Amino acid sequence: MKLTYIPLIVADFPVALRFWRDVAKLPLTYSDEATSFASFDTGSTTLLLVSRKAFASANEVVTPAQEQNHSMYLSFQVDNIDATYADLIAGGATSVYEPRDFPHMQARQAHVTDPDGHLVELYTPFPKA
Repeated sequence: MKLTYIPLIVADFPVALRFWRDVAKLPLTYSDEATSFASFDTGSTTLLLVSRKAFASANEVVTPAQEQNHSMYLSFQVDNIDATYADLIAGGATSVYEPRDFPHMQARQAHVTDPDGHLVELYTPFPKA
């Protein structure tokens, strides 16, 4: 099996699209606001956005109005965790915790949530000795 994409079901498609495109600065590969669907190139997999309403309609299911989005999280390796974290917070992300060193993981990490509450990890590996 090969993981090719990660879908995020979002409450407000235009807000989520702006966040991932303009704040997180992921390259947009496709977007259709009429169907509330967008995809972004993350380098190794594709991040998909689909509105909760469009997802429910397409799959003939009803999704809860509010969900806890912490059963999974997105993890992004970044070059400058402090700058990336600051940019995301300035653009509307909510801090879970600020960048800090985790020596046992050999990385500096931070966590934020996007406008829909999806947990996002940022990390920068420590330089190799």
